[in-house]
Amino acid sequence: MSFRVTIIVLLTQLCVVAVTSSDVNCMSLTHEVKDQEYKKSLAIECRVEACYEINYFNIIRYIEISSDFAGVVGRIEKNVPTGIKDAVLTGSTSDTMSGFLKVEIANPTVEDAGQYTCLIGLQDLYGKKKDLQANIVVDASELPSKDYYQTKVCNKTDEYKPQYDKCKLYRQGLVDLFFQKTKSYNGRTYYLSKGPFLNDEESDLLCQIVGGYLVEVDDEGEFNAMVELIKEAKATGSLISGTDAEKERTWLYHRSEKEMTYFNWLKPAPDNLQGKENCLVIWIKEDYAIGMNDVICHSNPFKLPFICETEESYGYATSDAS
Repeated sequence: MSFRVTIIVLLTQLCVVAVTSSDVNCMSLTHEVKDQEYKKSLAIECRVEACYEINYFNIIRYIEISSDFAGVVGRIEKNVPTGIKDAVLTGSTSDTMSGFLKVEIANPTVEDAGQYTCLIGLQDLYGKKKDLQANIVVDASELPSKDYYQTKVCNKTDEYKPQYDKCKLYRQGLVDLFFQKTKSYNGRTYYLSKGPFLNDEESDLLCQIVGGYLVEVDDEGEFNAMVELIKEAKATGSLISGTDAEKERTWLYHRSEKEMTYFNWLKPAPDNLQGKENCLVIWIKEDYAIGMNDVICHSNPFKLPFICETEESYGYATSDAS
């Protein structure tokens, strides 16, 4: 039993080149760059098949692809492929006849140009070992420059920029319509509504306009920041995320449904008046006492607004932004 070794490099064009190996009667090298939209990939494939030139070495121990600048980029041994980060590997090795290893490198640049080596370890039935080796060169002229992908992305961004600007202008109009003040804290942006909340579900829905959700107050710092936002708007409080509708005294955030761990109650809250107070507000009393209070989710006699939280700034601000 014998083998033929084939290394295939997929790049921009097909070509067959001569290889130097006393153990191999014929080898073919092809290369092609796969180009889809603004993405490219360089695939290098090393393949071995049964042939007459090598007798008895009918067990494939491993197939390895390396480069002169990055070391081993891919290896398969006992049908288990391993390789460099961000590379996709496929392959197989059988005890007899044939095997292959394919390494696909996403978004290659001129830094991926250079010599690649395929090393195949063979063995006969008596344990005698033999290695096959072949080299190829990927020319830098066939790979894009470092700024190729950035240019492609920028061009694609420019293509959609008019639609994006129109959408952004539309959303800015909705922000101005529904919200009166914004505040930044700890890398996040908060929006205080103009009108009072009707219920917690509707408030959370309106928060989606700014790509956010009812504010989830996690700690004292965030609590104090929300109090400042409420005071700046001269409001007496605001609806925030939190409900114990499923289980009394077990408060969960609306969006994440995680259990709340931070509270700053305004005594005697939480008192669940009439057994219906399952939502949460920050409340500023007439005597300037400040804290959290439980309220009825679908009733708002004090016309309190609500606060939305976004995990990053979307570039929207009200005319009274702070």
